[in-house]
Amino acid sequence: MEDSFEKRLYSLVRDYDRGRILTWDFAIQLVSCAAYAQFFQNLPKISDVVMAELYELAKEAPAHPEDVAFATTAIFHSPDDFKAWDRRVRLEHYWGSRRIREHFFPDLPIPKFKPHILIGTVEDTCMSDDMFVIRGQFDVSLIRDNSTTLRQDGTHTSICILGNTYGPPGLIVDPESIIPSVIRPGAEVWVDRTAIQEIPPPPESI
Repeated sequence: MEDSFEKRLYSLVRDYDRGRILTWDFAIQLVSCAAYAQFFQNLPKISDVVMAELYELAKEAPAHPEDVAFATTAIFHSPDDFKAWDRRVRLEHYWGSRRIREHFFPDLPIPKFKPHILIGTVEDTCMSDDMFVIRGQFDVSLIRDNSTTLRQDGTHTSICILGNTYGPPGLIVDPESIIPSVIRPGAEVWVDRTAIQEIPPPPESI
């Protein structure tokens, strides 16, 4: 693991020094490195400019790996491959953020995880290419395999999200999970994460 970690850190520092990655991106990737104990032995290699970014990221540490989301342009052979990558990246970022927060700001408490979270509000609904779509700005990264609920007029109705659209943005909903005509603008979409409240242990190796 030591050799793998050193190679990873060396590669990041080299790319940053050569201008291949920006300061903010460099800091984000260093946070993932902080999930491993060797990181803090290498702090002298980090410039003051980058350290300032790390301080800010430490203050904004997520409460749970489920609160972490990263986009990627990588191509995966299967949905399972993507999920495995996503889990690893989220776990590294969570533990890295937590450890630099504890290192730089030991008096700051760890943020509390919210098992139920609002991801957006319905603006309108439509049928598009035989798909039922609820339009609105939704944080789709928080859905993953978690259950979703539509809240309106004091009622909570489970809905099945099949995917998302980009232009204009919205969620593709299984029409068998709810009668489309009952959904009105202003309805809230919530994600239930109570089944995954336990925080996985930190990664052991790279």
